[in-house]
Amino acid sequence: MFIDYYERKVSTPSDRVAFDKFVRQIQELKKEELNWDIIKDSVIDVYCEKFTQKEIEEMLAFYTSETGKAMMEKLPNAMSDARKFSSKAIHSFMPKVFEIEQELKDTLEDSSVSE
Repeated sequence: MFIDYYERKVSTPSDRVAFDKFVRQIQELKKEELNWDIIKDSVIDVYCEKFTQKEIEEMLAFYTSETGKAMMEKLPNAMSDARKFSSKAIHSFMPKVFEIEQELKDTLEDSSVSE
């Protein structure tokens, strides 16, 4: 998430104060704009459109099971860890992409000059 991006940029106590204020503002905005009362009807409509009644009942059974509860508890941290890994992978990947892109630009430039 973009919050992780900004947290990595915190290097001074004043940065920390600004970052903490930013996080509080985002959390407050999320409570106001994305709370369940606001999105509930739309989410229900999507589930009713995409899943059968039987599928919804089976999902409810899963999420109320011990395994489903464990998944709901652990999944946010697992996804956060996975994002951190993919972020590191992207940081290694992108410079290589830019290098390959530059090679293409150079080749195209050379061919347009020779025409």
